[in-house]
Amino acid sequence: MSAFLKLNSYDLLKGLIMAFLGAALGALYQLLTTTGILPTTGAGWWQMILLPGCVAFIAYLTKNIFSGNAAQTKSVFGSINWMDFFKGLFTATLGAITGGIYQMISTGSFCGDWQCWWTKILLPGAIVFVGYLIKNFFSNSTGDTFIPENK
Repeated sequence: MSAFLKLNSYDLLKGLIMAFLGAALGALYQLLTTTGILPTTGAGWWQMILLPGCVAFIAYLTKNIFSGNAAQTKSVFGSINWMDFFKGLFTATLGAITGGIYQMISTGSFCGDWQCWWTKILLPGAIVFVGYLIKNFFSNSTGDTFIPENK
């Protein structure tokens, strides 16, 4: 795994898995909260699908940069433990901060209404949290994703 303030190629691969999960969860949210169709504009695709994927990728890599070998999960394949839950909350907080920074850069101001808070800050954080738990559910005790435990 990665050392403190350093990433390896496996961290990047798992970050891409987090980005895919973030984009998929963003698309699912879009389908469930609209008339069942995906966005038809570039801005819609960015806000509801690509932004959560990018936020998940950045938050996951940031967590790994600052946690080093401590990022390795000890839960077995097909389960989630309390440490996964707390690391997921930490990663979700990073996702919400990333969403807030994106909002400030793109509009020049911080969110002023609840819809903005939900779509730009809380939703990306929630998507990162759920994506992190899904990734860890399918990771083994050595941190390998989609590889069951060796018996």
